[in-house]
Amino acid sequence: MKVLRSVADEMYKSVILVIHDINIAACYSDEIIAMKDGMVAHQDTPEVIMSSGVLSELYDMP
Repeated sequence: MKVLRSVADEMYKSVILVIHDINIAACYSDEIIAMKDGMVAHQDTPEVIMSSGVLSELYDMP
């Protein structure tokens, strides 16, 4: 993930990655598209996605 992040930054490229670990996504992403039930539920920065309100909605738990 560190290599992908540095290559993207150095070469001014976008990287699209599907990953099921939201914590790793939050550490390395500029933007996260969070899906639920096959639909886009949220699209925003990691800071917004990792808020308790969004996470509670995504995972149906407090």
